[in-house]
Formats: sequence, structure tokens, C-alpha cells
Amino acid sequence: MKTPARKIIVLLVLVALFFGANSCTKEDTAGKSSNIDHWTCEMHPSVHSKDPGKCPICSMDLVPVMKESATPAGSSKSAPQHDHAAMLAGKPSGSSMTSSPSQEFVVPVERQQQIGVAYAKVERKPLAHTIRSVGLIVPDRSRNWQFVSRVDGYVQKLNVTSPGEIVEKDAPLLSIYSPDLLTSEREFVELLRMRDEAKSKDARETPQRLIESAKRRLQLWNVTPEQVAELERTRKASETLTLLSPFRGVVQSVPVEQGKSVKVGDMLVEVADLSVVWMWAE
Repeated sequence: MKTPARKIIVLLVLVALFFGANSCTKEDTAGKSSNIDHWTCEMHPSVHSKDPGKCPICSMDLVPVMKESATPAGSSKSAPQHDHAAMLAGKPSGSSMTSSPSQEFVVPVERQQQIGVAYAKVERKPLAHTIRSVGLIVPDRSRNWQFVSRVDGYVQKLNVTSPGEIVEKDAPLLSIYSPDLLTSEREFVELLRMRDEAKSKDARETPQRLIESAKRRLQLWNVTPEQVAELERTRKASETLTLLSPFRGVVQSVPVEQGKSVKVGDMLVEVADLSVVWMWAE
């Protein structure tokens, strides 16, 4: 009867020791968990989590961050907390960095590949960026001239025949025969004669006013000031109107034909100065 009693006593002692050790382990674990403030990522200190796990940015294991009042076993100071962003910038972070120089932070190669770290030599050079796109090259609207007929008549001579021709400044483009133009030029010459034959200043005022009106009417018919000055000098009315190119350019379109009648508002010829162009890209 002594042997079974001893076995029962030994069994009771073992059970007591087991529960005592288990209780100590739970207390230690609970103590450690209560000392953890939050979980963070060594690469991304901005990540804060209440539970352990993976970093949502780089998938690294989260590490615990102890509370400031917590003291690890065997140490009289709180565990140093490092700001890795400040370490990468070469700045001290936390109380552990105040009395020591900045430390070097090394990222493993496999982690660099995951987060896309790239290295390049620092140098000063122009920054260029090439963009490939589909677009159109068009003339500048301010350098595009469309001649529209302002008198009724006939195309007597066509000096340009097709798009793409290069014309110089003041080069003739086409000539229009117009009886209305001939009548207006004859009236202008007659007013000049009346002004010159006037004997007094008062007698010259009326023809002068009519002369200015006749000049404006001729200019509205695409007669250039130089052509008006030539008419005033020669006193010879012409039955044709010659349109001159206002600049050196390229003929864009010639919708009329030689000998064809034209009305007021008909398109005659279009010339563009291609020294400056616009690019419209998609």
C-alpha cells in the first residue's frame, strides 16, 4: 500500500509544477503583449497595426514597437525606436541617435527588386523627353492669305496654276478683267484732273474729298496702295486688276480657271507663308 501512495504524491507534484509553469508562461506572454504599443514595418515606419502580420506596402514582417514606459528584461532603458526614413536621409532619430553619428541602412537585394530600387550616377545634363504621336503640320493662320473676288469679272490671266508653287513677295498671282473696276479708275482719274484745274483752295476741297473716297473704294477691291499711287502718277485707267502675293509663300489652292467668270465672294487663290507652321499632335 505504500507504493501506490507514493505514486499518487509524485503525480500530484508533477501536475502542480505543470500548471505553475504554464501560469508563469501565460503571465510572461501577457506581460509582453501588454508592453507592445503597436506593430510597424522597418522599411515603412508610417505603417501602424494592432496585430502582427505583413507590411501592406513591401510585405515584410511587422516588428513590435514597445511602449515608452516598458522596460525589457535585463535592461534598464527602453528599446530604441529608429526612424528609418530619417536614417536614409542621414539624420539622427530617437534618443539612441543623439550621441552617435548617423548609421547606414542596408536594404537586401531581393527587397530592392521588390520595391523597384534603382541606382544612377549623379550628374548634371539636359533633361529630354521624347513623345511619339500622330499629328498634322498646318500653316499659321496669321500667315495664310485667301484672295476672294470683290468685283465681278473674268480671270484674264492665271499666273499660278497648281498648289505647291512657290511665289515671291509682290509676285503676280492672277489678273481679273472687270468693267466696274475700269469705271471706278476712270472716275478717280477725272477727280484728280478736277482737283488740279481748280483755281482756289475752296474749289479743290470737294474733289479732294471725293478722291479719298475713290481711293478707299479701290483698296476695298484688292487694289494695293502702290497700285493706287501708280494710277495717280500715270493717270491711265486699267481694265484689269492684278492680285499680288503679300509675302513669299506656297500656293495652297487655285479653285479658278483662266477665262472663267467670277462673282463677288468667289475664292480665287490661297497662299501660305510656311516659314512658321503649327503642329497639331494627338
